[in-house]
Amino acid sequence: MSWTSFSDQLAAASNGLFHLEQNSQELVVEIGDLEKKKDELEAELKKVNNSLAAARARLHNVREERENFDDASNDILVHLKIKEDELLRSISACRVEGNVVDTWINFLDDTWVLQTLYTEQREKQVKSKTLASIDEESSKITKPRKHLEEEYLDVEAKFVTTLSLVDSMKKQFHIQNEGIFRKDNQKVKELFDALEKIKDEFESIGRPTLEIETPTKKPETPSSARSHQSPLPTSKQSIGTLENKQEEATHSSSIKRVNTSDMVAKVAKEESVLGKVGGDDLAEEIGDWEFDALVQDLKPAADQQEDKTKII
Repeated sequence: MSWTSFSDQLAAASNGLFHLEQNSQELVVEIGDLEKKKDELEAELKKVNNSLAAARARLHNVREERENFDDASNDILVHLKIKEDELLRSISACRVEGNVVDTWINFLDDTWVLQTLYTEQREKQVKSKTLASIDEESSKITKPRKHLEEEYLDVEAKFVTTLSLVDSMKKQFHIQNEGIFRKDNQKVKELFDALEKIKDEFESIGRPTLEIETPTKKPETPSSARSHQSPLPTSKQSIGTLENKQEEATHSSSIKRVNTSDMVAKVAKEESVLGKVGGDDLAEEIGDWEFDALVQDLKPAADQQEDKTKII
């Protein structure tokens, strides 16, 4: 081998070595850069991992919050639905109550109208009755004497009729009881005597002059009417008036006696056919019935006449 080739090879080897050293240096530098980049990338990766973990944690929290919000929203919706149903029920109940209240208001209005009309009618009736009673009382106050005279005539007529009936009954009693003894005859006689005494007392009282029976010639003032009093009539005038009224009462009592005698004859005929009771006993019993009925009718009239006599 020649020296030139050897030097060329050596030069080539040195050049190759130099190139290798440069390449190795470049590789070392590049490796250092890559390691730096690796460290930087690892640091960035760590940061990214941390950011990713934080983002995942935030996502988890957000999802939990969303779920909680959804649950709360659902609860709120359910609560609002319940409140809505309650409000609807309250509205329907209020409407029903409003209808009831309207009905009551209409009823109270109608009742008030009816009560007002009834009160007005009642007041009118009370006013009319009050006016009528006032007029009646005023007429009684303005004409008290006339009212008393009318009452006196009414009681007098009843009492005179009663006395005439007592006389007719007394005659009939004496006629029917001739020759007949009854255990209560003494009591009946005492009653007739008491009535006769009442009749004598009535006839002994002077009858006053009544303005109704006497035609007035000139109207008198109340003072003059009080100062001039009418004198009492004599007992003959009262007896004459009583006799006239006794005739009327006797006529009515005669009709009653005819009816009673017809009844006696009819019943006596039936009893004579049956052969149980005699005609005299039957007439006596019917006379007792008639007498008891007349005595009951006479007692109130006699009491009224006694009261009237005491007042006069």
